[in-house]
This record gives sequence, structure tokens and C-alpha cells, in this order.
Amino acid sequence: AATVQVGVKEDQIAPTGLTATKATSNAATDGKISGVTAAMEYQIDGATTWTAVGENQTEITGLTTGTYKVRYAGTADKNASDATSVVVGVKDNQTAPTGLAATKASSSTATDGKISGVTDAMEYQKDGDTAWTAVEKNKTEITGLTSGTYKVRYAGTADKNASDATSVEVGTKTNQTAPTGLTATKASSSTATDGKIS
Repeated sequence: AATVQVGVKEDQIAPTGLTATKATSNAATDGKISGVTAAMEYQIDGATTWTAVGENQTEITGLTTGTYKVRYAGTADKNASDATSVVVGVKDNQTAPTGLAATKASSSTATDGKISGVTDAMEYQKDGDTAWTAVEKNKTEITGLTSGTYKVRYAGTADKNASDATSVEVGTKTNQTAPTGLTATKASSSTATDGKIS
């Protein structure tokens, strides 16, 4: 009679090194888990089925907030591992900046306007621009500005959404005409101090 060896599947250890990116709101589907491989599968707490991580993927994307279980899937030679729990949280909202003040530019083409009262947690853009510029580290002013309307907001972080923006108008200083109608009264001598302009 033929002999058939029935082996024993190897155990796998639970995944390590997994990190979560928070969703932007409780209803959003932009949370994710990083550090996975195609050998893993996942489910949200309470689910009965497991979803395989896509081939060549290192992230699980499109997640809502919640607690997820991630494990190495079972194979012909290996048992499924224990699951690692990963919490996909929700980012906090930030309020729009307050207390910002503008200094007017000296002319419509000058770059000496500025916005004061900022922090390096903020970013800004001029109306019409698509990109945001971070306020420099430890700075409380945004300098080198032309006249126009600027939006200033708290930048988004791993734990916080970007805030709504506050609009700040950097105006242009008004030019003044030279004084007219001035008359001089001569001093009584070269050393006297009784001359005047009226």
C-alpha cells in the first residue's frame, strides 16, 4: 500500500509595523492602513468575511473610521495568523485663524506688504492660486507680499484637518501730493534760530 505523509501547517505570527491614517470625518472613506503586504487580509470589527490586500499593495485605502483586524491569510502550507488590531480614527477639526492684521504694500507693484499674527502651524495663498505656502518656522509674519486678498488657514496634520481659511486684504498705500502754499521767513542771522516755514 502507498504511504501518504500528512504534514502540519506552519503557524504565522501576527503582523507588526502597521500604521493608521485617520479619516477626515466620521463619514469619510479616506482612512488607510499602511505597512501591509499582499499576503495579508483584513476586516472591520464585526464583519464576518475577510478581504485580501491587493497584489503589490502596501496600503489598505478607502477606509471609514473604526477598528480593523489585519492578519496573514492562510495558505496551503500555513495557518492564518492571529490578527493585529488597528484603529483608524478621525481627524479633529480646527477653527479658522483670528487676530490677523495686514500691512499695506507701498504701491501696486511693491512686495513689501505683510500679514501679522500668524504661526508656523498656518499656511497661506493669494486668491486665485491653487497651492498653499507654509508659514516659515518660528515666524509670526508673512512678508514680501504684493497687494491683494490672501487666505490664511491652519494646515492639516496627521491628527487634524486643515481649518477654514480667513481672508486678509493687503491693500495699497495711498500716495500723497507734495505740500503747496508754503512760505519761508528768513532767520535774522546765520546763527539765529528764528527762521520759520509757514
